[in-house]
Amino acid sequence: MGSEQFEGFVRVSTVLDYFAEPGLVDWMVKKGADAKKLAKHAMKIGTAVDQAIKEFVLTGVYGKLKTIEAISGLDGFKRWHDDYKPSLSVGKRLFSDSHHLTGEPDLYWGDRIIDIKVAREIRGKYHLQTGAYALMDSKNATGILRLHKQLGDYEYVVRDGEAVKADGYCFLWLYDAYCHLESLQGKKESYADYVADTGI
Repeated sequence: MGSEQFEGFVRVSTVLDYFAEPGLVDWMVKKGADAKKLAKHAMKIGTAVDQAIKEFVLTGVYGKLKTIEAISGLDGFKRWHDDYKPSLSVGKRLFSDSHHLTGEPDLYWGDRIIDIKVAREIRGKYHLQTGAYALMDSKNATGILRLHKQLGDYEYVVRDGEAVKADGYCFLWLYDAYCHLESLQGKKESYADYVADTGI
């Protein structure tokens, strides 16, 4: 969905993508012209796995996947599901009027927000993402489920209480920087214009 469908709201992922991590910058420089193509391919794999999992949560039947990487990611989810036997529901789109933010978690397990990542490692900013969702949805439990593209395995990391609050507030600091930099480019009002109203 394009950002135009959420006029006046900034996506959580837009804020996080704005600030590239050092390792990602190094990878982009190393890969050169191929970096964009590889990133697009990785995004397609992640989207396909995400859709297959959500179909399973909604219907009890996994969606069909075509690539080896996507099938491996789904195998990792199946292994996690067998190990934990969670009662899952599909995430809903969240909106924060006070912060002008929107985002959509992948899954809920009770009160825990779970985001699925088909990636090589769990990056710090993934926790900021789930922390932002938790802040918008008044939750205090999050989890990152990383699925492996080759090994059919998973890594699952959870955070609770004060750690989740810290993740959420750290995201807001980053959001503050994003809005300020965008305002310097004349693209939007500064986040500082409404900070006083939110008590942050």
